[in-house]
Amino acid sequence: MKYLLAFTLPALLPLAESTPHPLRRTTYGPQTSSHIDEVLAGSRPCSSSAVVIGRETWAPGNIGVFWGARFRDELVDAFDGDVDVQGIHREDYPANLVDYHIGGSDTGADSCARMVDEYVEKCPGARVFVTGYSQGSLVAYKCVNRVSAAARAQIKALVVFGSEERLMDDVQPVPKGIILKNYCVENTTAPDVVCTETLTSGIELPNSVGDVVAQLKETVASLKNVVTNEDQLKEVATIPALLIRDLPATLPWIAKDVAQGKIRRWMILPPHLLYGFNGMTTDAAAWMAGVA
Repeated sequence: MKYLLAFTLPALLPLAESTPHPLRRTTYGPQTSSHIDEVLAGSRPCSSSAVVIGRETWAPGNIGVFWGARFRDELVDAFDGDVDVQGIHREDYPANLVDYHIGGSDTGADSCARMVDEYVEKCPGARVFVTGYSQGSLVAYKCVNRVSAAARAQIKALVVFGSEERLMDDVQPVPKGIILKNYCVENTTAPDVVCTETLTSGIELPNSVGDVVAQLKETVASLKNVVTNEDQLKEVATIPALLIRDLPATLPWIAKDVAQGKIRRWMILPPHLLYGFNGMTTDAAAWMAGVA
């Protein structure tokens, strides 16, 4: 395929970090964080801040092992431990490819909103942040539009990574009073096509369903080049089967988008995989900790 010239993850990693840092293990495991559930159950005191995470498509647990686990640890560091970090419940947000075409899982967004509402009722003085990566960002946009008025007043920011929101049919607004912090790989020669402001001359969009599927398979296969631990390696091994599982229900939507010239929303290319490795999570955690 030649949609981004000769993009490969090994070639792109120098643009991210010279030495990717392995994910640190915590008592919650690398792919799950349940602080808010613990607060609501009374087994953990309220922190001064809370972060609700929407993981990317096919990510395991409730935060995943690539972007989410690292971001969770960096948030805990940036807030000096005074933060409750929780992923959207997996049973409500399956993070499958089928929900992507509708702009992200509606059940996931409802679950996120309930979590925020219940946390704010329990911890009325806390600052709340809602964040997400890829499909998780779409769910996060929907979430902040579904919370109660009281909860919305305590949400300080919506923080998104590699968000396809502006490419979707039903673009979600950012409610008044909530700051939008948008992270996108905007490298001039290797941008993340789904969120970059402009396309570059080196990008050629596909013009058939077969081309889109082939590109998705290539991107999935390239993940093996960036794994830093066994949990990530196990996750990479499961994704091809998940792609095969979700494709039959997704192909009609891809065909429709090809016909309508909306194919860019399906261009999940190697730069889209860099958010757990390019320093943006570190910057985001520090920025969030500094928001008054």
